[in-house]
Amino acid sequence: MGSRARRAGAGAVAGLLLAPQAAVGHVVPEPPFVTRGEATTVSFTVQNERARHDTVELQLAPPPRVELRPAAPPPGWTAVLDGETLRWRGGRIAGGATVSFPARVTADAPAGSYAFRAVQRYEDGERVSWEAPFTVLPGSRSPAPQQQ
Repeated sequence: MGSRARRAGAGAVAGLLLAPQAAVGHVVPEPPFVTRGEATTVSFTVQNERARHDTVELQLAPPPRVELRPAAPPPGWTAVLDGETLRWRGGRIAGGATVSFPARVTADAPAGSYAFRAVQRYEDGERVSWEAPFTVLPGSRSPAPQQQ
């Protein structure tokens, strides 16, 4: 490989490492899967990693062909569906603490891996975006996978 190709490859890797991306792992769905066509209650566990600023809002948006509905919110929080985005407000998550936010999830998407888009807002106005990966399993009426 020539030096020009090595520089181009190194530049591409550096670009990927420096490009802004949503973090993964700080909004965790439990269970991390739903079955296609079946409504499932999923708890989205959120940790506040900022010791000096409380979390005051969580926004959760589904991928296409996945529907969110509010479930019983945690004490002190209210859940509102705004279009396709589910928002929890009114409570606080202190630094280091975690809270689970339940939602009803129904997927019409094909079996596979997807991610919810989450935004955690802090009392100082800062917003942090996360991805919450999950899997859609085939429904009971889905055809069995074919082996080639």
